[in-house]
Amino acid sequence: MDVPANSFAVGVNKDITNKSVMFITDAKHGFRCNDEGMSITLLRSSSDPDPYPEIGKQKFRFAISFVDANSNKELIEKSYAFNHPFNCLSGSFHGGSFPLDFSFLNLENSNVAISGIKTPENGESYKFVIHLYEVEGKNNIVKFNFFKQIYDAYFIDINETKIKDPRQKIIVSDNSVSFEVRPYEITNICIVFQ
Repeated sequence: MDVPANSFAVGVNKDITNKSVMFITDAKHGFRCNDEGMSITLLRSSSDPDPYPEIGKQKFRFAISFVDANSNKELIEKSYAFNHPFNCLSGSFHGGSFPLDFSFLNLENSNVAISGIKTPENGESYKFVIHLYEVEGKNNIVKFNFFKQIYDAYFIDINETKIKDPRQKIIVSDNSVSFEVRPYEITNICIVFQ
C-alpha cells in the first residue's frame, strides 16, 4: 500500500551507529516501505479524476542518499536542497547603505523548519508572514534576526487572522523576534516593519 509523503522516506538502520537510506523525489508522493526494500509509485494507472493520467511525457527525479537518521531537521534540509537547487540572480554594481554581510533573515540555531515566507494576502507590503513547524519533538526557542528594525510581531492562524494565545508570547527587540514553540507545533507569525 502506498503511504503519502511530501518528498522523502527513510529506511532507518536498526544499528544507529550506521547510516540509514533516504529516498528523495521531486514529484512523486506515494512510497512503499517494508523490511526488504523501499519503492515509489511512478505511474498509477488511475482513472479518476483524470481518465488518462499517463498520456504524454512523464518527468521526475529521485535520489538515494545515506544519512544519519537521528535529526529530522537534517533530513528535511537534505530533501529541500534536492528539490530546490541553488539559484543565482545576477545584479549590476551599485552603491547601497547595508553592509555586504547583511542578510534578509537569519534563523538562529533552532529545531524548526520554515515552510513559507510571504507578504500577507491583503497586500500589505510592510509585513511578512512566516510559516514554520517544530521537527524534533521538543520545546524550543525560535529567534529570527531581520534586515531592519521590527515594529510589531504577532501570531496568526492559517487564514492570517491575528490570534492571542496566553501561553505564547513574542519578544520583539530591535531587529529580532523570539518565541517558544511546542513539540511538532505548526506556528504562523506576522512581522510588521515600520
